[in-house]
Amino acid sequence: MQRRTFLAGFLAPPPVRLGVIGAGNRGTSLALLTASMPDVEITAICDIEPAQTDRLLSRLPRPPRVFANHQALLDFSSLDAVLIATPEQTHARIAIDALNARKAVLSEVAAAVTIEECWQLVAAVERTRGLYMMAENCCYYRSNLAVLAMARAGLLGELTYADCAYLHSLPHYAFHSRGGLSWRGELMRDYANWYPTHAIGPVAQWLDLGKSHRLASLTARIAPPLRMNRQRDWQRFLADASTALIETTQGKLITLRLDTVSARPTVSTTHYLLQGTRGVFRDAEGLRSIWLAGVHGEASWGDWEPYERRFDDPRWQANAGRARTSGHGGADWFTLRAFFEAFQQRQPSPINVYDSVEWSSLIALTTQSARAKGASLAIPDFRRNQK
Repeated sequence: MQRRTFLAGFLAPPPVRLGVIGAGNRGTSLALLTASMPDVEITAICDIEPAQTDRLLSRLPRPPRVFANHQALLDFSSLDAVLIATPEQTHARIAIDALNARKAVLSEVAAAVTIEECWQLVAAVERTRGLYMMAENCCYYRSNLAVLAMARAGLLGELTYADCAYLHSLPHYAFHSRGGLSWRGELMRDYANWYPTHAIGPVAQWLDLGKSHRLASLTARIAPPLRMNRQRDWQRFLADASTALIETTQGKLITLRLDTVSARPTVSTTHYLLQGTRGVFRDAEGLRSIWLAGVHGEASWGDWEPYERRFDDPRWQANAGRARTSGHGGADWFTLRAFFEAFQQRQPSPINVYDSVEWSSLIALTTQSARAKGASLAIPDFRRNQK
């Protein structure tokens, strides 16, 4: 009897005790998704707005402890890990506090906003040896994982170039209903590319960045802030759109674009192109296609669906039904599961702190380059202590 109990406990580890920091729309969505997982227990929540925590509390099947701020939550003993879903400008500071409190961290994007925050976050992970993951859900899109498998199989040949963008008309998110800028509005006002990780994340994985090479330098330019500065009489926004050209240490090129204010239909928010010596994959306006030398005609794209089926990720094959109702086409479920399983199995982070800050550093660096009329800037080597 005792042996059966021991084996049952060994095969089914205790539930992860999770604290949710930030109970706005995103935090609520992820918390409700997490609450449906039998191996995770939400034991604590917090938000600086009591109405937010009250709303989330009323929708959870089991009531957690409620705290007014993240420091009080981190002092709670019945807590293994935290999910950070607060405004982007606060992610790094809260993550560092959580790591110092010996909690595992799953942070919404981006990991940090300034270069100083990037280095501080790296130092916190290296000092505490804690588990840190950035919740970049675009890396878990079914099609993006299939492209990753296809690239690793060499179907496109040697990869040379990638194009990626986040294009999502969000000017209405820039202002509070009561007047004044929202936290998104502050980012739109101050940065050339305030939201780079949805675009760069999958591309970085396809190009094997962080393993065989890394981002080396960039130059960025911006379009004038016509729409935003005409919307309100502020005349302070930096840009309506930005484009950066990034070079890796192997000489591969990446074009990175952001436009979250121009008038456009939102058919799809992410756009990708991956070029190799033997073929190319593209994802534009949600329409995916592929071209392979010797397979498709010289002037015609091929159908992507057979290749997505051929290179479909086993995790999607096994869990598509479970993930179907979660956000971003099911990718939210896989993002959460990757973090919880890494914690339970004591595995390395699926999107570690070095990848997270390298992708997030593009916020500050594109802005510095754009303000200097496209000056070329070096991208820091955040992995320098790992060599």
